[in-house]
Amino acid sequence: MRILGYRPFNNDDYSVSSKPKYPYIADQKLGIQLREGTFEITLNKAVKFRATHLSNGERFIPGADMPGQPEILFLGCSFTYGYGVDDGDAFPALIQNELTDWRVRNSAVPGYGTAQHLLQLRERIKSDPPEAVFLSLSSVHFIRTVLSHRYRSNLRIGYRRSAQEVNDKMKGAKFPYMETCGEIKFQDWETMYPEIWGRYTTATANFLQIRWDRIKEASADPVEITACIIQEMKQLCEEKNIPFGVICLDSNHETKRLEKSIPEVPWKNVGFSFKNKKLTNHPHDGHPNRAGHKKIAQSVLPFVIKTIENAE
Repeated sequence: MRILGYRPFNNDDYSVSSKPKYPYIADQKLGIQLREGTFEITLNKAVKFRATHLSNGERFIPGADMPGQPEILFLGCSFTYGYGVDDGDAFPALIQNELTDWRVRNSAVPGYGTAQHLLQLRERIKSDPPEAVFLSLSSVHFIRTVLSHRYRSNLRIGYRRSAQEVNDKMKGAKFPYMETCGEIKFQDWETMYPEIWGRYTTATANFLQIRWDRIKEASADPVEITACIIQEMKQLCEEKNIPFGVICLDSNHETKRLEKSIPEVPWKNVGFSFKNKKLTNHPHDGHPNRAGHKKIAQSVLPFVIKTIENAE
């Protein structure tokens, strides 16, 4: 196997430390959830930020504590959450600075895909419907939404190798995903991604694992599934007369296909490049830095204003 170019598996580990520990905890429906509290988080021993999580599972936004004002709900992953920047520097917080007559809510959670966003919206519509909803989409969401085998390996290996105690804390978690339109399934954390013994030490075991992963890869079309989810989200909002829009942070062939498949959904292309060293925490982390979030907010703000004004 080595002569043919195969090697034992070697993972590029990602270091995360937090004081206090465990800013993100297992959830039996959404996979993970924000743990209430204020956390000092360090990524790869270099990028440091403070994150405050509220009791309702949202990230704190300075100035967004005015009861009675109409609410704008942002759904998304770590890019919208603001992984790597302080509470006031994530782009939903920057939009709050501009829309002082509205109350902006940041319900984004690192690692989420569109299946989680749908579950979040279903619950929020029933319990406390906002006045506007924006889904922040990225090209990385597609593999999460169908829980592809590649993403399963990223999840399982990443958590397990970051620290054994973190892996143990994930016990009981169930991750939602879709294989067919309209049917959400749940995957137990413990059986997320079985590995062949010896793949870290022998080329043969790793070769067999690679072949097995290819065989098990999801056959569902992630673009078609995502379109189905977004259409349901739009319908949920329309039933309550809530304006709904999609913010596409970055573009690839899949996001372009998706946009064409749902022409009835208001759509904003941001065109953010996660390879831009000046706008991300390069070389330590690929998430947007303060300048990156400022650029995203500047691009998104006119779309948000237009969407909510049209609804009014």
